[in-house]
Amino acid sequence: MNFFRHLSAGLRALFRKDEAESDLTEELNSYLQNAAEAKIGAGVTPEEAIRSARLELGSMETVKHEVRAVGWEFAFDVFIQDVRFGVRMLRKSPLFTAVAVMAIAIGIGANTAMFSLVDAILLRPLPYPDPDRLMIAGTHERGGSGMSPMGTADFLAWRDHQQSFEQVAVLAGAGGSFALSGMGAPE
Repeated sequence: MNFFRHLSAGLRALFRKDEAESDLTEELNSYLQNAAEAKIGAGVTPEEAIRSARLELGSMETVKHEVRAVGWEFAFDVFIQDVRFGVRMLRKSPLFTAVAVMAIAIGIGANTAMFSLVDAILLRPLPYPDPDRLMIAGTHERGGSGMSPMGTADFLAWRDHQQSFEQVAVLAGAGGSFALSGMGAPE
């Protein structure tokens, strides 16, 4: 069955429920009649054939429910029923509704603030051309932790003899922390 036929059958089941229900009942009765006729042809009495066909099929309402549950329209109908039930329950207790809405609003606000912070700090590239090519290099003393201070003579010798970088600069900051900026105030 192609998409449009499936869609139109589902819409028909949603908006013409009585017609779809009568078609389903008619189809199941026809199935029962055919099964009973086959059993009668095999030599069973008509009453026993109908009883046996009904037992094989099971409860008519159960079979109808299983047939309805196959289509997308059933899931959509159940979703609409759930939404209606949820709205009724929220109307029934306005204090709970207000608390729930406030909790959701605070949660959305906190998530938005955290994402804005993470985006600004971690996800956005630095405001420099080719930020992925920036490197930090320095000297370490044996047994020391972190970078050691570098003298001017060491820096000048290193700058003049290195071949790996396009440009070399020195940074000076208190306690080893720096605030770098491209255009405007540092972030």
